[in-house]
Amino acid sequence: MTEFVDKSTEEMTFWTIFERLASQVQQDIEQYYLTAYKSPELGRILYEEQLMPIYKTLEKSLFIKAFSEILEGEKILGSVRGYLKILYAIFGKDAQINITTQPLHLQIDIVAPVQQRYFWKTKAKQHIITKDGKAIVFKQLLAEVTDRELLQILKATTKAGTFVEFTLNK
Repeated sequence: MTEFVDKSTEEMTFWTIFERLASQVQQDIEQYYLTAYKSPELGRILYEEQLMPIYKTLEKSLFIKAFSEILEGEKILGSVRGYLKILYAIFGKDAQINITTQPLHLQIDIVAPVQQRYFWKTKAKQHIITKDGKAIVFKQLLAEVTDRELLQILKATTKAGTFVEFTLNK
């Protein structure tokens, strides 16, 4: 703590204001470093500059949505937890992923919805329909990953010597 001359109220007032500002700035900096890697803008830059090997495999919008979780999963690459983190980031939390392990052999079974449907509703929770009585439905593409793309993802995230088998939506 800084020592002040007796009865230096002006300096104490300045110091109190400075301490509050410095404390808030320090908290903001710490918060930035905790969440910076989740920024969609960072994901776009990583994708466009081709800075992650997995960028070739995933569609741009899916990569931007999932890259921070993929980075987290790569910290523990080769472990079941690492695979689960990466696969859930790609296929979503609603996916059912089972991994069976044997020495140097992985069997991964994935059942994941490809798209989700939403009805257009009013504030009163009533469906908006067309003139002929059909509900208006919006579709959201969750993850359109083919078997070949999944194989490339698993190759990029698997240690050498490990044999990986997988099933997708079977």
